Amino acid sequence: MAGSSSDALQGVPVDVASRPARPYRWLKLSLVVMAIIAGLFGAVARLPMLDQTASAAFYFCLYLLLTVTFVAAAYCRPLWLRLFYAVLFAASVQFYESFRLTAQFWPSYDTFVIMLESIGFAGDAWQHHQSSILLALAHALLVFFAVAVGPVAASSWRTRLWGVIPLAAIGLLSSIFYARGGDGGNGLPPSFPSVAYVVIHTVDNILSPTPARQQVTLEPTQKPAARDLVYIIDESVLATYLDINHNNGVYSGLKRDEPGITISNFGIAASVALCSSSVNYTLRHGGTRDNYAHMNASLPSIFAYARTAGMHTVYLDAQAVPGMYSNLMYADEYSLIDEHLDLNFTPVLKRDQVLAEKIVELSRDDQSSFILVNKVGAHFPVQDKYPDSHMRYKPVSSRGNYVNISDTGERIGFSGDVEAWRLYRNAYRNTLLWNTGEFFDQIFAAADLQNTIILYTADHGQRLHEDGSPGTNTHCSPVPRDEEGAVPLVFVTPEKLAGDLPQAAQTHHDKTSHYRLFSTMLQLMGYDKQQVQAIYGPDITTDDVDPYTFNAYVNARMGRKPDWRKINVDRIATPPVSDFAPN
Repeated sequence: MAGSSSDALQGVPVDVASRPARPYRWLKLSLVVMAIIAGLFGAVARLPMLDQTASAAFYFCLYLLLTVTFVAAAYCRPLWLRLFYAVLFAASVQFYESFRLTAQFWPSYDTFVIMLESIGFAGDAWQHHQSSILLALAHALLVFFAVAVGPVAASSWRTRLWGVIPLAAIGLLSSIFYARGGDGGNGLPPSFPSVAYVVIHTVDNILSPTPARQQVTLEPTQKPAARDLVYIIDESVLATYLDINHNNGVYSGLKRDEPGITISNFGIAASVALCSSSVNYTLRHGGTRDNYAHMNASLPSIFAYARTAGMHTVYLDAQAVPGMYSNLMYADEYSLIDEHLDLNFTPVLKRDQVLAEKIVELSRDDQSSFILVNKVGAHFPVQDKYPDSHMRYKPVSSRGNYVNISDTGERIGFSGDVEAWRLYRNAYRNTLLWNTGEFFDQIFAAADLQNTIILYTADHGQRLHEDGSPGTNTHCSPVPRDEEGAVPLVFVTPEKLAGDLPQAAQTHHDKTSHYRLFSTMLQLMGYDKQQVQAIYGPDITTDDVDPYTFNAYVNARMGRKPDWRKINVDRIATPPVSDFAPN
C-alpha cells in the first residue's frame, strides 16, 4: 500500500497525493531538520573566533555547502546509498562529537591520527567519559535515521545527482584540509570532518608513508650533567607578562637570588610554532628548521635518548585526556616512559601545584631522572585557573563558568571587545601568579636544586589584544602577531654546573629560540657535543646567530612551504598598567 511504513524504510516511491504518506514525509523532514540544528552548536561556538571578514565568509559558504550536501545525501534515491551515507556520517559524528564534548575543543587531523594510535585506551575513555560518548551517540543515531529512512522522491535525474553531491563535497573538504595541513574543521557540520580525515590519512600514507622510527645510535660519552634534568613546558605564556622580562610583568618566582643557584634568563625566545601540539612534538623530537617534518617523524624521541643515557624517564602531564595521548605523542614514544603521571582526577586549579610537588619528590630521591613536564599554564579560558587568594589584579572576567576546563577552542560567552580583553588580561595575570609564580615558589622552597637542572619555557605566547583589536584568538592565528611566538626561556642550575649558560644568556638575550633546546638537552644528558650538533644543530650556548623565527604554517602539504616569521621585540605587546586598579 502506498504510504506504508515499509515504503518509508525501503525508499519506495510514494504517491505524494496519498494521505498515509504524509506522516512519513514529515517524519523524514523533521529528522533532517533536527540533525541540522544539532550540528549548529559548533557554528555558534566558532563565530566569535572568526576575526577576518574573508575567513568568515569562506566559513559560512563552506558550512552552507555541507548542509546542502547533508540534505542531498538524505534525499538521494537508492536505499543502499542512503544507508552508506548514514553509516559514514553517523560514525563521523560519533568521533567528532565524543572528542569535542570530552576535550572541549574540536579534533584536527592530527588528533584523529592520535586517536587511531590510542585505540588501546578505548576502555579508559569509556570509563571516564561515558556521558559525553552517549550524548555523541544520540547525535549520531539522529543523523543515521535522518539520512537512512524514507520516503524520498521518485527516481529522476535530480535524485541520481543528489547521490553524487556528497562524494564531491567530501573530496573538496578533504582537499581543503590537506592544503591546510589537517586544520580547518573547527565548527563545521560534524557529519563531515572525520570522513575527510580518513581520506587525508589514506592519501598521506600513499604519498608520504610514515618512516620507521629510528633507534638511538649515539652513545653518551659522560654522565648526565646533573642527577635530574627537568624540562618544563608551560602553556600559553607570553614572555613579556613575566617579571623576568618586563618591569610590569607578573611575579614568576624566577627573579630571585638563591645561594648556590644560578638562574640564566634568555629573555624572549622564539617558539617552534603557534599551536601546542606541533611545538611539543618538535621539542620532544628535535626537528630543525630545515628538516623538522622528517626528523620529528623518524628520529628518536627525547625519552629514548634519556633511557640510553641511563636515566629514569618521567612524564608529568597535566593536559592529557583519558583515552588518548596528548600533544602528538604516539604509542611507540609512550612505551619509553617509565613513570607517567596524569592528573585527570585532580581539579584544574590544583594541577600545576601537584606537578610542583611531584618534581620536589623526584628531586629528593636517589634516582637519576629525566622529567618532562606539560603544565596547565594559562591557556584560554583562564577565568577559573587561580584561587581567590591570588586575585591580585582586578577587575577580572566573571568566574565560575570554566571550572575544571583545562583548555578549549570555544569562545562562547566571550565577546572579545576592549573591556572583555582588559578583564581577561587581569585574569591572565592572576593565573600566571598562581600557575607560574606559586609553582616555582614551591620548587625553590623544597626541591633539591643542588643536583637538578631545570629548563623552563612555554609552548607558545599569547595575543591578548592590548591594542584594542577585535576578535577572540589568542594563538594559532592565520595572520599571527609576534607575541604569539614570544616565549620565556630560563635555565635554573646549581652554580657549580652553570658553565657557559650565564654568559650565553647575556649574549643571546632576546635572540634565541626553541630550536636550540634539543641539542642542549642531549648534551646535558652526556652526549658528545659535536655528534649531537651534527644532527640537531647548535645548542643554546653556540655563538652562531639564531634566525629568531617561529613557524606560522607547520603542517605544509601539497607543495606549500612553511611560513617563517621573524620576531621583532619592539613589536611585542607589553602588559598595560591601565588594565588594573592599584592596590
